[in-house]
Amino acid sequence: MLDYYKVFIIAFLLTIITILFIIIRIYVSNKKNKEDFTSRKNINNIKTYVINLEASKYRLNLMKSQCDRENITFTRWNAINGHHLDYKNLKSLIVHPKIKLRKGIIGCSLSHINLWKHCSRQDDEIFLVLEDDCIIPNNFKNKLQSYIGQLPADWDIFYLGASNIYGTKYSKKLLIPTLFIKNYNCGTYAMLIKKKVLADLLSDCLPLKVPIDVFIRGKRKKTYIAYPPIITHNNKIYSDNQRRIHTDPDQTNINIV
Repeated sequence: MLDYYKVFIIAFLLTIITILFIIIRIYVSNKKNKEDFTSRKNINNIKTYVINLEASKYRLNLMKSQCDRENITFTRWNAINGHHLDYKNLKSLIVHPKIKLRKGIIGCSLSHINLWKHCSRQDDEIFLVLEDDCIIPNNFKNKLQSYIGQLPADWDIFYLGASNIYGTKYSKKLLIPTLFIKNYNCGTYAMLIKKKVLADLLSDCLPLKVPIDVFIRGKRKKTYIAYPPIITHNNKIYSDNQRRIHTDPDQTNINIV
């Protein structure tokens, strides 16, 4: 009987040790994966695109000066000017026949869609999309690193800035959007996107029925918004696509519920 209890105790202890070993391995693995993504080395390696119209050289120069200051290497992505499209032959392919959208919104939307198509064919699993009318703060990479460290492993899209934000707190620096109507939780001027979501975004983005930021919002991906925003919109710069100064007073409107 005594030997039986000895065997039982030994087996029990071995089982506990095995379980603890598995838990530690999982913890270390998750921690390593998180550190691999949030490390400064990998922050530096995030592929960055700046969407910019060929004619908007002044805006490109402003972005270049900011990116140079923050040591951000970027690829310029040629934006589509919605005022130069052949709507007579293309409109039914790019805009739903029952929908009316401003030409500037159409151009902006198609610019993002074309970039998605490009990124879906690349090896990068994560990429940063910046429009050329955003303001990048000093010490950007350290700030981004602190926010990314709070993202869950299964995030899809991370807005570094947005307009008319309405959501609940996920962590100290992250919000989860909770309102998906009207002009809430909009804007595409600074987004970190995972490649894995592109196939779904591209599957039904055309013909356009809504502006691209509203379309993304409607897909209900695992989306998080920086709180407070890391990147903001430049309200003092002229938009060649919108043909006006595209002010964004709603970017300071943040509602936490």
